[in-house]
Parts: sequence; structure tokens; C-alpha cells
Amino acid sequence: MALLVLPMGLAGLAVSAVHLGGPPGGWIERGVFFLLDHLLRAWIWLVRALEQAGDALVFSLQFDPGSGFGIVYYGGLLLLIFLLIRRNQPRVFPSAAAEDAAAGTAGSGPGG
Repeated sequence: MALLVLPMGLAGLAVSAVHLGGPPGGWIERGVFFLLDHLLRAWIWLVRALEQAGDALVFSLQFDPGSGFGIVYYGGLLLLIFLLIRRNQPRVFPSAAAEDAAAGTAGSGPGG
């Protein structure tokens, strides 16, 4: 769709913008919108054909979770997110000067 329909739509928009203020329905406008109309019809036909072809490949399954499934699922998801955030946070280690000051031995290090 991005390769065909969107560029054709932009071309139609550009042609309409160029002919703004003029009489509507010029041959260039009609041609661009004719192509866009047929391109959209072909796209819709293709999507419907693929949907019908895919119906034969789909297996119908029923998923019936228990009452606590949502709590366990979202709780586990939140726990995983929390652990990933905690794991990726940079570790903050106190500097040697701060440790010396806390121990009361300021000035005994290499700088002082």
C-alpha cells in the first residue's frame, strides 16, 4: 500500500493543489483520480482475496484463562519491568573521600 496507494494519493493532492482556483474536473485531475480509484479498488480486492484465502489456514482456538490469570500475568510483567530497570540503573558508589569523611579520617588519603 505504501508503494502504490499513498504516492498516487499524494499525486492527486498535488494536482488538486496546482489547479486550485481553476475549474474543477480538468483532464489531469480526472486521470489521476481515475487511476487512484482503480488502484484502491484493486487494493481492496487483494485484501479481500487474501482474507478469504487465509480463512482456510486459521485454526479456531478458545483461550479461557482462570480468574487469577490477569493478576499473575500483569504482576509478573511489572516484576520483570522493575527488575530490568533496576538492573540497568548505574550503580552509585561513594568516593574514597566521602568514605574517609564518614569514618573521621579526613586528610589521611593521598590528597591530604
